[in-house]
Amino acid sequence: MPQNEWIKGALLIPENNSYKVDGSGRIVIPAYLRSKFRIEAGDQLEYFTSFIDDSWFLCVRLDAKTQAERAIAAMEEAAAALEEIKNEENI
Repeated sequence: MPQNEWIKGALLIPENNSYKVDGSGRIVIPAYLRSKFRIEAGDQLEYFTSFIDDSWFLCVRLDAKTQAERAIAAMEEAAAALEEIKNEENI
């Protein structure tokens, strides 16, 4: 099983999966990665390539501010739902 690896100051974390490119050149981002990185339909993703130590990498840059805002919103929704459950139990 591949291990995390530092290459030229970048931490590469293998996802232990590989995916085929379809006939139209598309790669599906699996649901668990969309959830992990809070990628939603319609998001604009910036991608670039990098050549490091005899290997090509295709990288996707995510807007950290957007991802953080979505994480905060999800936590606020969870807190509100928990509060609602607590209030219902006290009735």
